[in-house]
Amino acid sequence: MDSTESSRRAQIDRALQEHREKPPGTVETFRIPFRGRGVVVEVVELPLELPVLNTHSFRIAPLLADHPERLLVESEPDSSRAQEIVAKLVRASHRSAARLKESLVLDGQDEPGLITRGGKLINANSRCVLLRELAAEGRSAANVIRVAVLPSDATTGEELGLESVLQQQEELKDPYTLVSKLMMIETLRIDAQMSDEQIASSLREKPAMIRDLRSVLVLMHRARHLTTTPLPLSVFVTEQDQRENWLALLRRVREIERVNTRQEADDYIRSWLIAYYAGFDSVHQLRNVEEGWVGRDVLPVLAASGGVAGDVAEAASRAPVGSEEAARDRSGRAADLGLDIFGDAVEVVEPDHTVQRLLDLLAQAAPTTASPDATIRVAGTDAAAEDVFAAVRTGVDEGIRAVRRRNAGKTKLDRPMAQVGAAHTALRLASEAVVDVAGEPGFAARHVELIEALGSLRSRLDQLDVLVSGLAGSTGAGDEDTGPGPGSAGRDS
Repeated sequence: MDSTESSRRAQIDRALQEHREKPPGTVETFRIPFRGRGVVVEVVELPLELPVLNTHSFRIAPLLADHPERLLVESEPDSSRAQEIVAKLVRASHRSAARLKESLVLDGQDEPGLITRGGKLINANSRCVLLRELAAEGRSAANVIRVAVLPSDATTGEELGLESVLQQQEELKDPYTLVSKLMMIETLRIDAQMSDEQIASSLREKPAMIRDLRSVLVLMHRARHLTTTPLPLSVFVTEQDQRENWLALLRRVREIERVNTRQEADDYIRSWLIAYYAGFDSVHQLRNVEEGWVGRDVLPVLAASGGVAGDVAEAASRAPVGSEEAARDRSGRAADLGLDIFGDAVEVVEPDHTVQRLLDLLAQAAPTTASPDATIRVAGTDAAAEDVFAAVRTGVDEGIRAVRRRNAGKTKLDRPMAQVGAAHTALRLASEAVVDVAGEPGFAARHVELIEALGSLRSRLDQLDVLVSGLAGSTGAGDEDTGPGPGSAGRDS
C-alpha cells in the first residue's frame, strides 16, 4: 500500500487523465448526490493496494470505540497497523460478508465505490477488504477496484453525508446496526455540523425521531455504565434491529424521572438490562419488565431451583458491606452542603443492590462478554459462566411468565383464579419433569432437596386454604357447599 497521500493522489490523477483520453462512449461514470443535486463523476480502476480504508466509517464505529488501539487508529489512520485493525473490524462488522465475497467471485464488482482524491474510501470498505482477500487466495484474477472519484474540493462534512446516503443504496448491503446508525447521527451533527432537520432529510426520518435517536445513544452510554465494571458499547450491537426496544425504554425512563429520581430510573434500566442480557430482547418480552420485578418474580425462582441458580440468588441477595454506613455518610454530606435547608431529612435513594448484583453476574456470564470456558465466583464457589447464564435465563423466563400471568386477568377479581390456574399448570409440568429424570443416576442426590421443596409448597398451599376459607366465611359464601378447598384438593391429588 502506498504510504503517502501525495503518491496516492498522483496515481489517481493519472487514472483520471487516462479516463479522459478514452473515446466517448467507452468510459464509465457514476451519479452521486452532491451539494443538493446529482453530479456525474468519473469511474476509474485502481490497484487494490492503493485505497486507504476509512477509519471513520460508521459501520465500524461501535467496534473501534472499544478497541484497545483506538487512539493509534485515530492519530495515524494511514499507518499499516491502523489499516490492519480497520480491515479486521470491517470484516467482523459486516454480517453478510460471506455472501458478498461469493458474489464478488461470481459476478465481480457490480457497483463502484467512492474515493477521495487523496485515496480514502468513503464507502466500499467491505468490498475492498474482501477483494484483497480473494486476490490473496488466488480466487480473483483482477487485482483492481473500481471507484468513482470525488471532486477535489469535497469537504469532510460532505464526505460524511455521502457515506450516510450511499449506504442505503448499496447492492447486497448489510444495513448498519442500530449502534452504528446512532453514532453516524452524532457524527453528522458534530463533525458535519448538520442540523436534526438536515440529518432527517438525509436518512429519510422525521426530525423528532432524530432527536429521540440521539437520546437513545445517550441512554446506551448511561446503561453500559450501570454495571460495576462498565461494558463496551458494542454489547448492544445485535443481529436484529433493536430500535423499538430502546425507544420504549427511553419513554419509560422519561416517565420515571418525571415523578421520581434518577436513581430509581437507573434501577429500572438495570432490571431491563437483566432481561435484555438474558436474551429476551423482543418488544413483547421487554414490556413485562416492571419496577420491583427482579426481587418479586426472578429471585424466588432462582432461590427455589437450588444448585447454581440458588447460589446466584444467594449472591444477589446479600446486602453489600457498609451500605447503611455509606447511606448515612451521604445523608450527612448532603446536610453539610445545605441540601436540607427546610429542616427535613434528606432522602438518600440507594440503588437496588439485588438488581445490581444480579446484573453484574449476568454481564460477566453472558456469551457476548464471557469465553466458553470461563468460570465465575458465585457465593463462594466457582461456577461455569454458561451455567450461571443458563440459570439466570431460566429465572428471567419464569419471571416474565409470572408478570404475564399477573397481568392476564382483565380485572383484579380475575387474578386469583388466573394464578391458581398457572400454579396447577406448573405442578403438572413439575410432575412431568420428575417422571423424565426419575431414572437418572444423579437424581438420587436431589431427592431430599425436592422433598423439602414440596414441604414448603404444601405449607404455602395450607396458608392459601386458610386465607380463602376465612374470606369465604366472612362474606357468607361458606354457607354453601362448595366442595373441598384448594388445600385439601392439592393434598389428596
